[in-house]
Amino acid sequence: MKDTATMNPAKTLFGRFQLELANIKGDAVMTKPADLISTTTMLLERIKARKLAVYYSPLLRDWRTEGVFSVEKFSMEDVYELEETPPADFDPQTHRDRLAGSDVAITTADYLLADTGTIAFRGHSQPSKLVTILSPALIILARMEQIYPDIRALHAHLESEGSSTASSIAYYTGPSRTADIEKTLVLGVHGPKELFVVVVE
Repeated sequence: MKDTATMNPAKTLFGRFQLELANIKGDAVMTKPADLISTTTMLLERIKARKLAVYYSPLLRDWRTEGVFSVEKFSMEDVYELEETPPADFDPQTHRDRLAGSDVAITTADYLLADTGTIAFRGHSQPSKLVTILSPALIILARMEQIYPDIRALHAHLESEGSSTASSIAYYTGPSRTADIEKTLVLGVHGPKELFVVVVE
């Protein structure tokens, strides 16, 4: 009997993405919508997170409306919730401090690239670039259909949509790393030390 992944192109792309992300010290897991909370809880327990920052992107907001995702189901000391439109009393310094003080941030990706384990964000798809930078751990949520074989396939898709956003996409590949100090690889110097991607079927 053939392996399921060899019969399903989407799962084949996920397998490639998962492998490439693992090669750069990240982790990817696949889950069903009904298991999204339990899968995310497992990761939060693995990180030993007590303080959470979560950005309710349009995708995550849809999942919240559908009852698939709810931070109330997580047992946290503190939850910093960010909406797509900042409130009238938004304070940049408080925003920075809350993100920097969180153990993990949760947000969603716009696209995933299988050949390099890369996460891609459309310009202005995050309320602040700091969402993906300041927390020591980052959990990215995405749908299976958001995985593309490579950057050429993604650009072809954008062109077919008549989109002009290809030049404003930010690409994020693996946890933060540097070897500036004595040529020794260190994770987490300029961004999250741990990176997890949860792909929902």
